[in-house]
Amino acid sequence: SQAGPLISSMKFQQSQDRQAMQQDLKTEPASATYRPQNLSSMLTRYQVKDLPLATKLVAIEHPKDSLFRAIQLLAEHHLLSVPVLNVEGKLLGTLDTLDIVTYVVDCMAKGQKGFCDQAVDGLMGRSAGGALTESVRLDDDLSLLVHVLSKPPRRAVVLGDDRKPCSMVTQSTVLEFLHSRRHEIEELHDARVARDFCTPCPATVRDTATAMEAFQSLSQKGVSSLIIVNASSCAVTVVSATDLVMGLAHMQDKSKAFSDLCGCNVVQFVGESRQPDRVVSHTRAAIIAVSADTPLLDLIGKFTKTRVHRMVILSSEGHPIGVVSLSDICKSLAASQGVSGGA
Repeated sequence: SQAGPLISSMKFQQSQDRQAMQQDLKTEPASATYRPQNLSSMLTRYQVKDLPLATKLVAIEHPKDSLFRAIQLLAEHHLLSVPVLNVEGKLLGTLDTLDIVTYVVDCMAKGQKGFCDQAVDGLMGRSAGGALTESVRLDDDLSLLVHVLSKPPRRAVVLGDDRKPCSMVTQSTVLEFLHSRRHEIEELHDARVARDFCTPCPATVRDTATAMEAFQSLSQKGVSSLIIVNASSCAVTVVSATDLVMGLAHMQDKSKAFSDLCGCNVVQFVGESRQPDRVVSHTRAAIIAVSADTPLLDLIGKFTKTRVHRMVILSSEGHPIGVVSLSDICKSLAASQGVSGGA
């Protein structure tokens, strides 16, 4: 399998990175009298095992489980990625929703007529240029974890004492934990607001575009979502890589996926892909927005409550002027540790 050499190189680099990070992030030992000076130093007091980790790992097995099985699994569990294990339960890599978008767009560019099932080992890391996965240990501190999550693929597989995957940790997991420690954060008097984290001039697509055109634009711009705007440049809703996976999962005949994507308006596609998921509170919301002056703690609380991965900052006219995402917050935390968050 082509994953073998890449995984070996990746594990060596992760070991080197972990040693460098642990050296750089050494801080005063936690004690009853120690008070962190900022949110980043507060993270050094906790470890991955302190997070609200899922007790059951959702994964796919290679070569038994194929792409179509992975799509159904991602949609059923509302996941952005899923670890890929071999028959021995060892980690091969991670399949991301963005990998599936990239695959679909590449197939269209090559003139492929039908959407075909295939093995997943050739798709892992496709959207990130071959960066397959990241892993952390249960005893790694959260400052190291935030550094890992600030880079693609923005989530990490948790390895147990036997070095086998036991859970998955995401940016949402970290913010849920921070929300549970909001009283500690209040004592830090962190005055940052949404505009301090946001990405200005967010990527958009017109509401007249087809679903395929939207996903082609998403792939070309290297982002995980686009804001759909109308003729007046007002925000309508958001289309993301997850919408493609949900839409594909709902298709009875996936071989016709390309023609369906080319013939369907993007707003209609988003609505139909989310239609069966009314039980999830945020799936039917037109758009989740915040003001530029929203305090950090309120941002964390809203992310935790809505379970979204990005929120839009709108002007008084309804024009999107920025996006604040989970990645933006993690990158800020990693940068304040004096460690580059990567591209």
